[in-house]
Amino acid sequence: MNALFYSALHRINYWLVRQTGRAPRNHAERNRRVECELPQVLDDYNDLYLLSMRARYREGHRLGDDRRESAHELLCGIEERLLF
Repeated sequence: MNALFYSALHRINYWLVRQTGRAPRNHAERNRRVECELPQVLDDYNDLYLLSMRARYREGHRLGDDRRESAHELLCGIEERLLF
């Protein structure tokens, strides 16, 4: 799950650098920039972030196959919207 989120994060960083010449310095800046500069991926990015946090920090929390599939679809949606 975290690998999918970080794949999206790096894709977004790549897009931001290509478009503006600068990468976000941290998660907070990235979140603000996604909201302002990439509203077309905001919902998918936020949903993927929440799934990642649940998988990473909720002790004993296991994500079912449906959640893993959903996370993969979110990543695919982000990648499709950020094509050059």
